[in-house]
This record gives sequence, structure tokens and C-alpha cells, in this order.
Amino acid sequence: MRENFFYTKHEDGKVGSTEDPGRKEEPWELTSEEFEQACRKLMRRPYKESEAMGWRQIASEIPNGSPGVSYEMSDQWPRFIFRDDSGVPRGALSFTGTKPAMESSWVVVDPSFRRQGIAASLFAAAKEAGYDTVSIDTTDSFSPSGLRLKHHTIIKQAIESGKIIPPWILAEYPDLEAKYQDRETRI
Repeated sequence: MRENFFYTKHEDGKVGSTEDPGRKEEPWELTSEEFEQACRKLMRRPYKESEAMGWRQIASEIPNGSPGVSYEMSDQWPRFIFRDDSGVPRGALSFTGTKPAMESSWVVVDPSFRRQGIAASLFAAAKEAGYDTVSIDTTDSFSPSGLRLKHHTIIKQAIESGKIIPPWILAEYPDLEAKYQDRETRI
């Protein structure tokens, strides 16, 4: 890991050094340790008021109902809703697409109820209903192994899209290093 490399997330989504604000890096340019450090710092940040407003807008479109997690159809897309003991919506997981192609989805939790396992409950219900949530499930990302898997997936996608991956990053993933070398040989 690079010495004294502190992270911030810039408006364009890149992660970079707080010591050198002009220096921005893509996730595939970070080692797994740097990626984990960046993610952990970003996960600890407080919600912005705009995020709370976004939740309020979503919640206003969800009627009160039975407590717990429920499966519902929203227009044409499936969604899972978590309601508190009084039946008030506190979290939602929505898929846009069919079971085989659900890359476009979102999960949102009322900011005042975060870190209580609501997102995990929603993902568990979706998995139990047969939805493949591996590509979007960020609840597992909080563990070191989950973050490493997420970083591995990012590196793999970067290789597939033709990005240049630094050799010290490839050294962490021998399976991807071979794939990258094959790609470079074909070019």
C-alpha cells in the first residue's frame, strides 16, 4: 500500500488522495488494501440531506402496510419493502428488469434507520424468492472478503473493457493476470 494515501470520493465518482485533490484514481488502479480503505472510509460518511430527501420521495410513494419484508410489484418491476413495527416503510429494494437481467436496481434505507440490517433483510428476501442479487448485493461488501470479491469483480470488468491495469494490481489476482496477459497478446 502506498504511504500516506488518504481517500475521498470526488463528484465524478473517482476515489483519490485528499493530500493531492487533483489526483484521482479509478477503483481498478487501487490495490485491494487501498480499495478496502477507501470503501470503509466512504461507508462511514454521514448521509447528505439530498439522500434523506431522496428517501422521503421514495417512501411517499410506498403505502403503509404489514410490518416486516414484503414482495410487491411497482408498476412493472418487482420490489421488496421493509416496514417497521408500525407498518411504515423504512427500506426498499427494487429491480428493473427480469430475473436474468437485473443489473439495474437499487436499494435505499431511511437514513435514520441505517445500520440496522434492513438492506440485508431485503437482499435475503430477494435471494429467497429466487432473485440473483450477487452483482448488486453490497451488504456483504462490508466484510474484508466481500470487499476483496468486489475489487476482483471491478478488476475483471476493467480488463474486459480494455482498461490498462497496473502490474502491482494484477499481481494480487493471478487468475486475472493470466486473462490480462491473454488480452495483451491478442492486441
